[in-house]
Amino acid sequence: HGHVSFRREDYLAVGGFDPALKQSEDIELGIRLEKAGCRVGFCGAAYVLHGSDHTSFEKWLARAHRYGIMDSRLSDRHADVPQVDPWRMLFEMNALARPLLATAVVLPGPTRPVTEALMGAARLADRLGLEQVAFKSTSVAYTMEYLRGARAEAGSWREVARRIARYRRASAEGEAEPRPGPARKDVSGAS
Repeated sequence: HGHVSFRREDYLAVGGFDPALKQSEDIELGIRLEKAGCRVGFCGAAYVLHGSDHTSFEKWLARAHRYGIMDSRLSDRHADVPQVDPWRMLFEMNALARPLLATAVVLPGPTRPVTEALMGAARLADRLGLEQVAFKSTSVAYTMEYLRGARAEAGSWREVARRIARYRRASAEGEAEPRPGPARKDVSGAS
């Protein structure tokens, strides 16, 4: 988590945070600000201390599941922004992870032990000082649960196929038509 700053008038002009969203509300606000012409930037020197509810792997994976659901809803609202579409993970993750991710979508319940095994492998790798192995195992486990959330939100196979096709179209269009750049209003505080 981080810190965000923006001009009050820009925040009010786009309607502020959506109180109906329990997660991903910051991302959704950023999308609306960007669509309104504001430039979003990151400051590497900024930091924030954040109290986390990540007290267990189970809670952390439950959060991943909720993010899959909420990001599906964001994608429905902003179908023209493929960067928030959860189905992008099937195409953007490491090619070696993709079969596991696809299997989690096809067989969400039966593949849950695979996710748990990956988390166990990550814990062991961490204890052994194998940081990269721990990180990659954790990343795949998180994304499997995230996609289970997206799958649950889609409901039917027809809807899964429709959403994946929508992502592919939006992604292809995004590559052909780059989004506006420096001409946008700067809300990063850097100027």
